[in-house]
Amino acid sequence: MRLLLSCLLLAAISLSIVIYNGCSENTPIEPNNITTTDGKDKDEGVLHTFCSTGIRIDDPNIQLPLYAGVGNRNVANLVGYVYFSNVIWTPANGGTMTVKYVFNDVNQDGIPDIYPWVATAVHFHIAATVAGIPHTNSGNPVPGQFEYTAEISPPYNQSIVTINNVVIPPGTEYAVAAHASAVIFGGVEGFNFYLPTGNVNMNVQYPGPSSYFKLNLSNAGAMNGSYECWCIDIGHYITPGTNYAAQLYSSYDPNLLVKVPFINNQIGNLDELDKVNYIVNHFHAGDIIQPLTDCSTLYGTPTALKLGDIQMAIWQIIDADAPPSPGSDWTQQKVNAIKCAAYNNGEGFVPGCNDKIIFIIVVNSSVQFVVGQVTIASIQVPCTTQGETCWADGFTGRNFPGANSWATYFLYKPVCTP
Repeated sequence: MRLLLSCLLLAAISLSIVIYNGCSENTPIEPNNITTTDGKDKDEGVLHTFCSTGIRIDDPNIQLPLYAGVGNRNVANLVGYVYFSNVIWTPANGGTMTVKYVFNDVNQDGIPDIYPWVATAVHFHIAATVAGIPHTNSGNPVPGQFEYTAEISPPYNQSIVTINNVVIPPGTEYAVAAHASAVIFGGVEGFNFYLPTGNVNMNVQYPGPSSYFKLNLSNAGAMNGSYECWCIDIGHYITPGTNYAAQLYSSYDPNLLVKVPFINNQIGNLDELDKVNYIVNHFHAGDIIQPLTDCSTLYGTPTALKLGDIQMAIWQIIDADAPPSPGSDWTQQKVNAIKCAAYNNGEGFVPGCNDKIIFIIVVNSSVQFVVGQVTIASIQVPCTTQGETCWADGFTGRNFPGANSWATYFLYKPVCTP
């Protein structure tokens, strides 16, 4: 069994195509008759009051939301929240507070999102009245002139942006505009961007319930969790249930050989990873397949695939030293059918929208790889790279007086009294 428990992990995640969609904060509002849950048309907007940490004064269950792309509300995105903390304030003297933009936990479950929006700029302004927020003669706000600004340089990797010591003027109620520019990355490039770069912890269970291994990741940020897992390095072994330190790499990383120079010693045919990506996207245990003697000769009648058929096809494509003898959970004819499909259709395969992408887990303690097929069904991966402008309370909030834009502002009270 030692031989069969040796491997490299590939994980697959749903993917996308890369397109940049820009949008100006002065994009005119599209005429519509959409009615919000507040009972008012968005073209008028509702002047909400938020207080304390950023909860809405009429509904403490609502945290100040940050919306992108509400110039077209059919495709608007909730991208994060704005929080206030460290509020030191009196009505007579005003005070200070900390403002935090949080993009990486949209569902507020305390677990970082695997594909969060990241900030490219944030702008914040607080004034006694809306007239005190910088704006053009036509009423459109000018975020670049807000009192607190942060222009973030590439690489964009900030999903939490904090502004300290924001001055609160004297008074009890204030007009506030919280703006951000943000981007979410899609496609193979997006996956490569979000993949953790530091050490993670991993272990495997054998056999897996729906794959050769079950891979468990921890200390991996948003990628903490369990994944289906397949082996691609049969020359080394791994002990199920043992915790290992490891690093994660994309199978489409153009610098893979630079980052892991010894990988060619472990994977016999590194150039065939495109075909392995094709296999995990197109073949699953239980699928009915026509066995083949060779790529042009049928064998027997259609029959169901087993996990062993898929694992053996991966081995035979990726490693010339794959075990030659059929086992009880696979037949060479079904393996041939998978391989022929991969050779005919998998050359140059790149995962598209909602496909899966393989990642490689490199174990530190030895020259060891495990390939884990990762399907994160609960996470909606974007099919495009999107760059958007964002406004706090942007979906139902009040538009600036006289402005021809979808920019919004809100009222803020340091204490939550109606």
